[in-house]
This record gives sequence, structure tokens and C-alpha cells, in this order.
Amino acid sequence: MGDFQKESTPMSTKQATIFLSALALFIGLLTSISLTFKGQAQNNGSAQQHSPLPGHVAYEFLFRRHEFYKRKAEELERQGKNSETVRSIIKDEAKLDDEQAAAFDEAASACLREAKELDDRAEQIIKDARSRYPQGRIPPGETPPPVPQELLDMQQQRDDVFQRGRARLQAALGDEKFQQIDEFVKSKFSNKAR
Repeated sequence: MGDFQKESTPMSTKQATIFLSALALFIGLLTSISLTFKGQAQNNGSAQQHSPLPGHVAYEFLFRRHEFYKRKAEELERQGKNSETVRSIIKDEAKLDDEQAAAFDEAASACLREAKELDDRAEQIIKDARSRYPQGRIPPGETPPPVPQELLDMQQQRDDVFQRGRARLQAALGDEKFQQIDEFVKSKFSNKAR
């Protein structure tokens, strides 16, 4: 039986913080999506209609997917392999020409940089809040503190970052091409949240 046991190494504090922060952001995103669907379902009465993801969430998914492919392409290039197919996945799927793909990349990269700055600030706020409770335990009889208002405000700012990225993309591509991209986003991401 001992042959099958692997030696485990504890996570460093930094790794644990990054993991917990990413988990908190992911849970926040899921909660936001859940609350959106719940609120719309209540507005629709007993109808079993599903609504698409909010626009800022769908564009965040798109921009993050694009960034993922860029990183994979860079990894392939470091290995001396051809990365063009991976690098152009979004460009090809969205039917963008080179100039439009460059505008898309710029809008996506700018959004993700802004979101990262907010995420880093949020991580520090969360870390500070958690430092009041050693080992992450709230003393018996004490109620958990409310979510800091600053974090709630930052979530709205974060949502706005992706709304601005969508608007930036529309301004760069023009209404006609943007409409095509928007339909692509809706078909690729928004409608899959059912």
C-alpha cells in the first residue's frame, strides 16, 4: 500500500493566498451570475426561460480565452514550434482580418491589465481581512464580518472594466464588424450558460 502513496508537499503561503484569492474571485463571479439568473427568473414568474450571461461576463470569458491562447502560443515559440494556429484561434473563429485582430488584442489586453490591478488590490484587502482571524477561524460566538464595502465597489469597477473593453472594441471595429463579433460572443459564451 505504501507504494501508492505520494509524498505531499505543503503549499507555500504565497501559493495558498493566490489559490484562495482566485477561488474567492471565481466564487464571486459565480455568485454574480447566479444572482443575475435568479433575479431574472423571479421577474419572469414561473417561466423556465434562461437568459444569457451579462455582457461584461461573456466578454471577460472571451478576453481570457484569447489571453490563454496567446500564452500557449508563446510557450510553443519558446519550444521552437509553430504557434500560428494557436495564436489565431480567436481571429479565425471571429473572422477578423489582421487589423481587426490587432484592435481586438489591444482591447482584450488593456481590459485584462485593468482587471488584474483591481484583483491585486482585492487580494490585499482580503488578506488584511483574513489576518484578523488566525488560521482562518472565527472565534466561537462571533459573527463573520460583512464583506468590506471596498470589495463590493471594486466588483462593480471590475464589471465596468469589461463593459469599457466591449465599448473600446466597438469603437475600434465599427458598428458593423462589432455586431458580428457580438453575435460570435453571444453564440460562443452567453448562450452556453444554460
